[in-house]
Amino acid sequence: MSVNEKMFSVKLRSLFICFYFILEFSGCVNAVTFDDVKEANLQVVAEDIGTINDNNNLRPISDSDLTLSVNVAWNLVSINDFDEANGYIEVSGYLKLEWVADIYTSNTKNYDGSDTIKYDLMWKPPIMILNSLSYFEEIGHAAKTRIRFHYKKKTCTWMPWVTTRVGCSPDVKFYPFDTQKCVIKLAIWGYPSNEVNITPSINHWTFKQFDENGEWEIRETNVESTVEDDVSMLSLGIKIKRRPMYYIINIITPVIILGVLNSFAFILPTESGERVGFAVTCYLSYVVLLNMIMGFLPSAAAPMSLLSYYTFIMMVFSGAMAVTTILTVRIYHKDKSEKVPIIYQSLFSCIQSCKKACKNTHTVEPFETHSSEDDWSISSNSDQGKEVNSDQGKKVTWPMISGFLDWLFFFGFLGGQIFFSVGYLVPIFLK
Repeated sequence: MSVNEKMFSVKLRSLFICFYFILEFSGCVNAVTFDDVKEANLQVVAEDIGTINDNNNLRPISDSDLTLSVNVAWNLVSINDFDEANGYIEVSGYLKLEWVADIYTSNTKNYDGSDTIKYDLMWKPPIMILNSLSYFEEIGHAAKTRIRFHYKKKTCTWMPWVTTRVGCSPDVKFYPFDTQKCVIKLAIWGYPSNEVNITPSINHWTFKQFDENGEWEIRETNVESTVEDDVSMLSLGIKIKRRPMYYIINIITPVIILGVLNSFAFILPTESGERVGFAVTCYLSYVVLLNMIMGFLPSAAAPMSLLSYYTFIMMVFSGAMAVTTILTVRIYHKDKSEKVPIIYQSLFSCIQSCKKACKNTHTVEPFETHSSEDDWSISSNSDQGKEVNSDQGKKVTWPMISGFLDWLFFFGFLGGQIFFSVGYLVPIFLK
């Protein structure tokens, strides 16, 4: 190959390479710069209306006869408090609001994505919490949360934070195994339902950043949209169940143990002189427990808690046992010269006879001998007869009557407490 041919080949190759790079990099690059985004945010306007900053109270919809729908999703972050005595629940979370603003546009041609827009530039739905106990103002307007606007889809996304305390009527019948139902009522304020309405994005709550509560567990949530007095409303319902272990250990168990201990006041020896003090101490302990329970519960509950009824009945039992203990101690220390009434002597002798009869009842042995053992059995029977006659001839004293009453009241009060404990506590535990 000659030199000229080689030079031509090199030039042709170089030309081909240059042509390749020209074709490769000659396409238009549509890149969004920071200036494009800045210009888009500054030039957000409403068609045929002017700047949004001057008209941010107007609905961002091209046809005024149409209804602007705001989709709502509620995300719960925490249950701060549930107060049965004052009847409210306090929660924290945020709303995710989405709506289509078809009149919004931008003079910037290079930017077609989405970005957060300054709060004052755009229309925001005026949502109120109707049953709020803390304040009554539009959600998110004081915090000035930014709005995410997609320039191509014309959709607005707004997520204002909400910490609210709403009224909730408690049902404490089966406390502490109770289940509570509460509702947060949202409403579009200032627009009739044919202009702006709120609809749920999903029919339940979301818990993306939820922090578990140590006292309550969530059982069920729901979201319902309604129209009342031509106002679009959204009801956020929640059902929560109390975790009862704390109250079982600190309230129910002490009440049961105290009831058993209270009955043992009748077994405490009268000579010790501690009976009345022990009974009165148990009664005062019931009063303290009842006041503690009443501090947890609302002052006017319909219906009242079964646990309150149970503690009240146990307190009445304790008071009756204290009075009965005083009477038995007084009977024990009666003057020995004072004769026991005949009716008391007859009743005591009858009970003693029944007790002896139960002890002496036995089955006849299958094999009996009739030798010298017959004489032993006869003498034995005669001795038993003498013993019975001697027992019947014993003088019935006041300490004997007091001891009998002690056992009678012990089993009577203990049985009554067991009966009422089963009657009141079993329905609570089975709830």
